Amino acid sequence: MRRSMLIGIVLLGCLVLSPLVSMAAQTSLYERSTLATVIAARGTAVQSTTSAGSPVNGFVMLAESVILLGKVESGAWWWAETSAGYGYIRASDVQPAGDITRLPEVGDDLAAVVLPPELPVDDATKYPILPELTDYSRTIWERGQKLGLRADVFTKVGDCLTSDKYKFLGRFGSDGYDLGEYAYLQEVVTYYQQTPPREGQPNSFWNESIAAYKGFNAASVLDPLWQMTALCPPEDSPLACEYRLTKPALAIIMFGANDINTLTPAQFDFYLRVVVHQTIDRGILPLLSTFPGNPRSDGRSHQFNQIVYQIARDYDVPIMNLWLALQPLPDHGRERDTVYMTSTPQTHVSYFTPEHLKYGYTMRNLVTLEALDLVWRELIHGD
Repeated sequence: MRRSMLIGIVLLGCLVLSPLVSMAAQTSLYERSTLATVIAARGTAVQSTTSAGSPVNGFVMLAESVILLGKVESGAWWWAETSAGYGYIRASDVQPAGDITRLPEVGDDLAAVVLPPELPVDDATKYPILPELTDYSRTIWERGQKLGLRADVFTKVGDCLTSDKYKFLGRFGSDGYDLGEYAYLQEVVTYYQQTPPREGQPNSFWNESIAAYKGFNAASVLDPLWQMTALCPPEDSPLACEYRLTKPALAIIMFGANDINTLTPAQFDFYLRVVVHQTIDRGILPLLSTFPGNPRSDGRSHQFNQIVYQIARDYDVPIMNLWLALQPLPDHGRERDTVYMTSTPQTHVSYFTPEHLKYGYTMRNLVTLEALDLVWRELIHGD
């Protein structure tokens, strides 16, 4: 097995190996769905069936996005996922953004969709630490190259756990790191050090992503109200703005820390799916990640990480299991009773020594560099 096909982490005298296992969907949900925008001034109701008098699950307002998943034979209704849950919406109330011919025909009384359970993603054979790159990963990548995306640029999408460049990846954009026994990662570090993603940002590691900001959740990164730069038109969301400016071939995406307190599981599922769908729309390969969890809400944390895994499988995109990589660490790599990851007092989060790898941020940096190395070797370098 090639070294980029597993992660070996020496922790407190233990070697943790995470083999890659195929978790790919049969056909990516992206190829069987499309985004749409509500155009009805009154919004649109999300119904349980298409029948008159059907129970209403909720409402979606004007200009909100929905994901169209199927079409009813009559042509009058779509089966969709929305911020109000799954259900039927009137076809006349929305404007599809993509090819509706790829949507499957569905019945008019589909059963309610059940979200994943509150179970930990703790089985490395089902939820490996490092991602698998399937044929569809290569399809997305090649599509992006034809669109002019830059193979040597990645970006970061997430909340405060991702936005702090001094703790997450930034130091690899300079000479302030020590790869230790992982010296083979120098090649991928050098590769991504070479290209400024936009003016004022020397490389992808150091880039202050507009799509990664403290307080963000999977909904706010899609909301133009949170896009606070003059570099993009006001109608751009933070996600759209970042993608417009940097033209990355890869996006590292992690949400959950804020979401478990601000979104329902159904809302988190919907908004993260929109993030993934919009990312693939632009030819950018999403690299998802489970989040460290909240010690005050273990059950909900487990469910949200299960949702992240289900989305990765449905869309057939790669995912890192950061949560599992953190479990052997003291306090599971988190500051006690918080969602924040631990780091040394000197914030030596880029020193891959046994002592520093006991800390959460250092472990996240290692797992992410291992994943970037896998992408580089299989999609770019051609190993």
